[in-house]
Amino acid sequence: MQVIGRGDVYHINFKILGQRLAPVRGPVGDSKLLGNTLCDLGIGIHHQPKWGVRVVGIDRAVVARHATTANQSGSSQILQHGGIIPPFACGEGILTRMFEDDGYKLIPEVLALPMVERLRAALGSAGDGSAAGRSQRGESVYAQRNILTLAEVQAVAADPRVLALTGGATIATRALFFDKVPGANWHVGWHQDRAIAVAKREELPGWGPWTVKAGVVHVLPPAAILEKMITVRLHLDDCDENNGPLRVLPGSHRHGILSAEQLAALRRERPEALCTGLAGSAVVLSPLLLHASSPAQSPLHRRVLHIEFAPENLLPEGLAWAI
Repeated sequence: MQVIGRGDVYHINFKILGQRLAPVRGPVGDSKLLGNTLCDLGIGIHHQPKWGVRVVGIDRAVVARHATTANQSGSSQILQHGGIIPPFACGEGILTRMFEDDGYKLIPEVLALPMVERLRAALGSAGDGSAAGRSQRGESVYAQRNILTLAEVQAVAADPRVLALTGGATIATRALFFDKVPGANWHVGWHQDRAIAVAKREELPGWGPWTVKAGVVHVLPPAAILEKMITVRLHLDDCDENNGPLRVLPGSHRHGILSAEQLAALRRERPEALCTGLAGSAVVLSPLLLHASSPAQSPLHRRVLHIEFAPENLLPEGLAWAI
């Protein structure tokens, strides 16, 4: 894909899977119409003024059906600067295939800014610095555990716009809050999110080791459990390449629980991707996807609400979620 900026208009030339795509006709600036037309061609895209246009999903079968006529014409598309085409408007087929292949997807405009502001206020208040699960530097809270008890977090976890991203995983099982601020601007190495929070310890074959974090029991379950879970990370601030965005290794979730040697091999073999987005956008990912983050290079906040979801009746008899 080639993007050429001309003032407030972007001209987008598509050549995908070795095929030139037929031109899309429509009023300049009508991003909804253009987005629907591109979806008909099997392409999901979204545009962010700060970072340009990104292809977020390709339905290869649909693109192939258009190849014959596409090769006989040009391929210029026009998208007005500032327009956003939500990829979830393109249908579940593209996103489902993309998630299965890559283990993550980027979704713009999930939360409205008033909700984002309420979450910032609720999660950024230092309050009692001795509270279990809360970490802070001075008056700045940079991490919190066990926050599904907060009304604002419960509202987001039950929001239809969020649940539409989780497929059949509709039970919120754990929520965390992260920020990167001066004095708490850490590096997170490559890892999988293997621990889940449960109500009590129950010895089961293949489960363990067990730990207690901030008064809550955690355990490492078998891969079959994690494969059915979904994490939604909601950006509460604009997140670009300068303030420590999530970094992922696309496709690494398809290898199950990884050893240190397997992790190192995947790092050598696969290029990483950055998960950037505006406030209110989301990253949806598999817990088994390898991910990391670097220290922020700017002094601005990088607040994230992290919510884990699971299908009903996922846990074996004797175990319950810590909610």
